[in-house]
Amino acid sequence: MNWAEENLKVTKFQNGDNIFEAKDNRQWVELGYAKLPAFMITEFGEVHYNFYAVTDGRKLSPKGYKLPTYYELNSFINNKESFSELPRLGYRVKGLGILNGVGSQGLYWTKTSVETNKIVEPLAYYLYIDSHSTRLLKEASSSGFSVRCLIDNT
Repeated sequence: MNWAEENLKVTKFQNGDNIFEAKDNRQWVELGYAKLPAFMITEFGEVHYNFYAVTDGRKLSPKGYKLPTYYELNSFINNKESFSELPRLGYRVKGLGILNGVGSQGLYWTKTSVETNKIVEPLAYYLYIDSHSTRLLKEASSSGFSVRCLIDNT
């Protein structure tokens, strides 16, 4: 697995269209409820995206890179790949927009959504890293996580 050198920090899609920037927690929540692609920059310079930005057809990842799928990351976890190089820069809590887990948790979107029709808001898979474990979990699309691309060798 070949990760990009750093977390994604783009403010435009691959086609040049702007991604909505939330300037505060209230705007983050409003953009999530509206199901609009959005990002928010933390006070540490990290960029968190909602899943609507991750799955937007205008493509979040730069050319030559791709967003990891659930299946790729699950294979890496099962093969005991190391994720220690990925920083633990926290996440934005859905429905509140507040920053949580900085320094202790790294949450990274996959581009894989969860197949279900029993919920109001779509769920998506993400990579969860802390000092004890690395797992793939599910979360609401309006949450804010980091994005780390893979180099696209196809």
